[in-house]
Amino acid sequence: MGAVDLRTVRDPCPQERTRVSPLAQGSDGGWPLFGGAQQEKFASSYGTAAAILALHEQALSNPTASRRSGSPLRWTAGGLAESRVVAGRARWVDYPAWPEAQEDFLGVSGFALFALHRVGAWWLGSLDRDWLRELPAQAPAALRGAASAKAVQVGNRSFPDETRYYELPWTILATEEVYRNAGIFRKVRAVQWLERALAPGASLYELTGREKNAAIAAEALLALRGEAKHE
Repeated sequence: MGAVDLRTVRDPCPQERTRVSPLAQGSDGGWPLFGGAQQEKFASSYGTAAAILALHEQALSNPTASRRSGSPLRWTAGGLAESRVVAGRARWVDYPAWPEAQEDFLGVSGFALFALHRVGAWWLGSLDRDWLRELPAQAPAALRGAASAKAVQVGNRSFPDETRYYELPWTILATEEVYRNAGIFRKVRAVQWLERALAPGASLYELTGREKNAAIAAEALLALRGEAKHE
């Protein structure tokens, strides 16, 4: 995806450099992908999921940050899991408050569910069931992804959101997280899907690392590393 750089979350430099400011958070718990985008319709599901991960890592890094970020973290995670998800489908659109009709993104959805699991959200049982039920029969192609290209207003300037949401890595990672928390029958469903997605000859192994967008290779490696840990 690449639009939000989370490397600073683990930066060992002073707190003021790594702190995620709650001032950027909207009244509905969402976070914009572009700094300075203040209207509620510019709150991004991807930006909100990234904020959850950043706040969680910030909270783990020192007790002071934990006390400071606890409330925004709970509010953000709750909003992402409840008000922003497409009912009954474990799917997220990119900009939930956008006034025009829009479709959901599998890549955004996988990233959002992955983030919620990583921060230890405990209310994900129904989302996990919906996720497994709605998994595509065939794994997406490794290079398959989509961008919304919505125009985001920051002050007097407008910026197109060209973040590309790759489907396969985040579908793998979300399914791995669901597996870890599932009962036996859902574990079987998750494993069957993962085995198809990672079988010899799968499109994931066609990536060379020389793709035009380096994000896809990085996300694919993250997915493979997660699968190695699962095994």
